[in-house]
Amino acid sequence: MEVCYPYIAVAMQTSENIPLIEVFDVNNVKKKKILYGNETSTEFINVAFSNDKACILAQSGEPDWLLYFWLWNKGKKLSIIKTSNNYGGEIIQIAVNNYETSMVIVSVIGTSILRVYRYVENALKLVNQVRTEYKCVCHTWVNKNRIVIGTENKKILIYENGEFIGVIDHYVIPNGFANISDHLDNISKINVITPFSTGFAVGNDYGIISIFEKTEDSEGYYKKNHDEVLESSAVKSMAVHVNKKGLLVTLQNNQVYYIQVYVDIEKNIDQGFEHLILPFHDGSIIDMDTCIWKPIIVTCGSDKTIRIWNYRDNFVEIIKKYEFDPICLSLHPNGLFLLVGFHNSVKIMTILHNDLYEHWSTNIIGCVQCKFSYGGQFYAIIHGSTIHIYSSWTYSIIWIIRGHTSKVRSICWSNDDRKLFSCDVEGTICVWNIPERKRENILTVPGQQFINGVFTPDYRYLYILEGSGKIWKFDDKNLIYQIPQNLELNNLCISNSGNILIGSTNTGEIRIIHINQDNEQAISFYDLSVHSGQITKLAISNDDSLIFSCSKDGCIAIINLRENNDEIVVTSPKQIAKKFNSNEMLITKSDLQSTIETIMKLTNKVNIMIQKKDEEIENKKKENDDQMKLLNENYEKTVKNYEKISEQIKQELTENNIKYQNAMFDNKEKKEKEINDIKSNFKTKINNENEKYKNLEKQIEKVEVNWKEEIQSLKDQHVNKIQYLKDMYQKKIEEKNQAIALLKKEIKDNEQIHNGNLSEIDENSEKDAIKIQYIFENKIIKEKEILEKVKLENIDMKTQYNEIIKEINYHKQNLATVTAEEKKLQNVIHNLENDIENVKQEMNNRDDTIHEKEKRIYDLQKKNHELEKFKFVLEYKLSELKKQIEPRENELVKSNTQYSQMSEELRQYQYQYILLDSQKKNVQIKYYSKKDEYKDYNNVSNFYANLLKKIRQKLIEAKVDINDPRKLKKHVLEFHKSFIDNYSMFDPYKFDDEKNMMKKYRFYQLSEDMLKKKIKSIEKKRDLENKSTINEGNIIIREIDNLRKEIIEKRIEIANLEKEIEKYNRQISAQGQRKMGKHEKPKLLPEIPRENSLITSNQITKKELTVNRNNKSSRAANGLRDGKKSRPNSKSNSRPNSQKNKSNKINNDNNKDDLEHNITIDPKTNNIEIYD
Repeated sequence: MEVCYPYIAVAMQTSENIPLIEVFDVNNVKKKKILYGNETSTEFINVAFSNDKACILAQSGEPDWLLYFWLWNKGKKLSIIKTSNNYGGEIIQIAVNNYETSMVIVSVIGTSILRVYRYVENALKLVNQVRTEYKCVCHTWVNKNRIVIGTENKKILIYENGEFIGVIDHYVIPNGFANISDHLDNISKINVITPFSTGFAVGNDYGIISIFEKTEDSEGYYKKNHDEVLESSAVKSMAVHVNKKGLLVTLQNNQVYYIQVYVDIEKNIDQGFEHLILPFHDGSIIDMDTCIWKPIIVTCGSDKTIRIWNYRDNFVEIIKKYEFDPICLSLHPNGLFLLVGFHNSVKIMTILHNDLYEHWSTNIIGCVQCKFSYGGQFYAIIHGSTIHIYSSWTYSIIWIIRGHTSKVRSICWSNDDRKLFSCDVEGTICVWNIPERKRENILTVPGQQFINGVFTPDYRYLYILEGSGKIWKFDDKNLIYQIPQNLELNNLCISNSGNILIGSTNTGEIRIIHINQDNEQAISFYDLSVHSGQITKLAISNDDSLIFSCSKDGCIAIINLRENNDEIVVTSPKQIAKKFNSNEMLITKSDLQSTIETIMKLTNKVNIMIQKKDEEIENKKKENDDQMKLLNENYEKTVKNYEKISEQIKQELTENNIKYQNAMFDNKEKKEKEINDIKSNFKTKINNENEKYKNLEKQIEKVEVNWKEEIQSLKDQHVNKIQYLKDMYQKKIEEKNQAIALLKKEIKDNEQIHNGNLSEIDENSEKDAIKIQYIFENKIIKEKEILEKVKLENIDMKTQYNEIIKEINYHKQNLATVTAEEKKLQNVIHNLENDIENVKQEMNNRDDTIHEKEKRIYDLQKKNHELEKFKFVLEYKLSELKKQIEPRENELVKSNTQYSQMSEELRQYQYQYILLDSQKKNVQIKYYSKKDEYKDYNNVSNFYANLLKKIRQKLIEAKVDINDPRKLKKHVLEFHKSFIDNYSMFDPYKFDDEKNMMKKYRFYQLSEDMLKKKIKSIEKKRDLENKSTINEGNIIIREIDNLRKEIIEKRIEIANLEKEIEKYNRQISAQGQRKMGKHEKPKLLPEIPRENSLITSNQITKKELTVNRNNKSSRAANGLRDGKKSRPNSKSNSRPNSQKNKSNKINNDNNKDDLEHNITIDPKTNNIEIYD
């Protein structure tokens, strides 16, 4: 597909494997033209528009590899040429040179070839052909003569006018590779190259966009400006945005990005990237749900993500990725809690303002569906053939339903949360009463498999969907009627009013069924084709206005029922109240505290910035006042000079006017004489010309008569000549054919003679054979020359005949085009007249609007004058407030010092509290472990006490029958079987094995999760520390460089000053020698001591520089960390406080290392957790 606004060209294929291109108009949404390829071609692999949008170029695939060139408005095929080489090379892409407007130039790349074609003389002709060592993938034109090619092995080739200029090595380290050496094994292929005003952009397999720009060298090479890492997915296509300041990028995982690259003549500023549209799912959407309180939809997909969509404001609120695929989900009616089922567990998550926080989970394997009740007080989870009902408030199991004999397929709650519908794989349907915990009804229809079911709003009936597509309506006991369907439906949902049933299909269609409550048998429906794949879930909003659907194509569709059906009208106050949604959200305490801290820091920064800007403004005002004074003085001087010059010019003007008037009077007299002479001569010439004109008219009439007679005679001669030439050339052709036949016979005879001679030559000597062979070859050469001459004569005759026919057709076409142009011009005149009338109307309307706007401008000027007065009053008040603020700022400085001292004491108390808390928790752990041991001991003692009771009872029973030996024997045997043979009864830990196994499994799972969290937190801390050290090192290096420059400049200034001082002292000493007779001492300037000067004889070595640099970097890093906690107003106390903070930090770190095995601190919540 190729887009060239307002047209779109789409390459397709017919049922007979004939390729075609359909051209659409975006504005009218109509098909403009269909262009067909040859029967030998099977498909079009690439399509492109010409620069003027009038022509289309298309490259076909194997086996013919033809390049088509159409004038698409007329459907005319201008040229076809084969682009593949003779060795069967593959053609990959074509590109049109949009920088050349005078002609059409096309470039074609293959696996290792570049060809450039130009449309000249009604045909595409090859201009340049280049072979490369690398496998080409994509290319583009950067200017009129230059082409840039991207290859598979990270190379960018540059060609100009068919000549190789240079290569750019495109090394990019994607996410997941530490070094270039690791990345060399996985070389990124260049997928797309697109040009923009100052360079070009490159996209590769790892979702990285590299932007190259021109350098200022004479050669005109390119240099990489920066990289933008989007996602770990291949770049599919790129295009320049309409504003020409950014790029549009599509990735293979269905994401669309906008890279804002602001291009200016002096600066190139990169402002990052963002999603152009909402971030879509990468793959199919598995499940979806909506709620009552909030306008949100929750989806989970095969890309292991859960996304929360706001359909009122059209944006994605939360995206979270998990290690395992979420299978099902359900949203609480208040929109604050989410129930998610994974393959090994089911979890409840709270929906925060920017995250999903897990606060409850259970180990249920293979959950197919989970569902919150309509009121949100219960939730149900399918586990094989059982259904677990939980309470939403206590998270405890209320009821485990075990009525099904096979796996449960789906469940549905009634609106009053009292009934639950369920159906299994075998086709049994059950309705359960939750408060009474019993089964109300069970239905089995033999040979039917039910997929889904929904309750009516009055809880009396059930609509159940069958696998074949039928919808069954049931009451408490029996089937009422069926709704037959001609489609196989896979999902079903019902509106809150009960008048509409909505079903979906595997082909992406939605069927909306209207049920008449007066006559339920009268059913109407209509279909909407929405998706391109199977629809996986349906839902409806609480006010019955919107339908939500998700599909395997990764899209979510929102359908407005009121636009599709005018009968649905909201009238009841309950339905009107449902439109209003809550704006509540949840946030953790740690996030709230962090936001408050950031706000406080930002307010402090803003205040500091305001003070600095006020100082800058005052300085600028002073500078501006000085400049204004200078400008006024210069202006007055220039005005005086211009006044003198204007007086001189006025005097010159008066003199020139007098001279001009005298000259004008003389010229007028001369001109009047010349004009009279010219008039008399002109009259005589006109009379002579009239006589000549009459004579010429007579001659023209005679010539026209003779011309018509000559044309008729020429036509007759032309017809006779054509017939004569046809006859003559036909005779010649027949004669030549006869001559050719005779020559063929002679050749055959000569061959026979030659074969006979060969047999004789074998017997004769070698010399005779060579002579005969030489003579025979000469004869063959002569005969071939004669044949070629005959063929050339035939070709000349055919070309002459074709040229005559072309001339006749050309004259006919000219007549047709002239008539068509006349009709077009008449239509254009009519349209222009209509346009003139419309323009006049618009002019009148615009005059009215201008008059109204002038009135508004006058009113706004009045308001502006009033606002200026108000501004003056506000400035006076601000000056008074600043005077009041200054004493308060001094008090703030004192309070800051007190605050720093108190914070240090608080840190010490916190550290002591942490130690005491850790000791307390260790004691608690020991207490709980002893308590568990005591419970186990009690259980064992109780177990043995119960055993002793049983033995005593058996012995008492045997004592009663001690006189009867038979009964006594029976008692002994039973005693032996129960106690001696079954020795496992004496093991008190037999029944606790399963419990211990489950405890161990949970313990290992928790320990694994905790270790993963620890590893992630450690990695994040390391990354942050590395980034901070790198940034601090760069800052320190820049400061050192600036200091070095300042030192060098000051050394130069001091050296100059010392030289001037020495000169001055020499002059004074010379003058002092002259004045020795007067006994006056010369006044010498004081010498600068060498010890205190910046110029020293000692040189700094490289080792000292490196040591100083490392010391400064460590000091700057510590200073930056401490500076974040201290405020800029307390500069005097910064150094002692920073030293104290360092000592406290070192002590805290040492103590944390001692307790590393028992205590861990959560960085998100700042809570202390103790583990075994």
